[in-house]
Amino acid sequence: MSKVKKKKTFGDTTSFTIPATGKFIDIKTNKERSVTPEMLHLVNEHIDRRTLGHAIMSFLYWQAHGNDTQPEYERLEGKIDEVLEMLKGGAAIQSAVTESSYPDDTDELLSEHFG
Repeated sequence: MSKVKKKKTFGDTTSFTIPATGKFIDIKTNKERSVTPEMLHLVNEHIDRRTLGHAIMSFLYWQAHGNDTQPEYERLEGKIDEVLEMLKGGAAIQSAVTESSYPDDTDELLSEHFG
């Protein structure tokens, strides 16, 4: 008995090609950059979770509508950097994070951007 091949639809297959050189052109700076192990890890993680298309569409959304969402993300990223610096300096985590030190939607942003 032969297997009936079903027609593939959008979302059935993920294909992603890394340049053989291991380099890509950063579209923001137009500079050539190396593909890092961290980038490969993220690509593989998104492929495994079947979310690579969503990651790409999120990036394209930020490129097209950056002013709508990027400032919230950058504010959160800045707060995370501040907390990390405080922790490196020996500060206790209770004094580094207070309710007033982060935006109301922090939990939502963390879930959205870091799973």
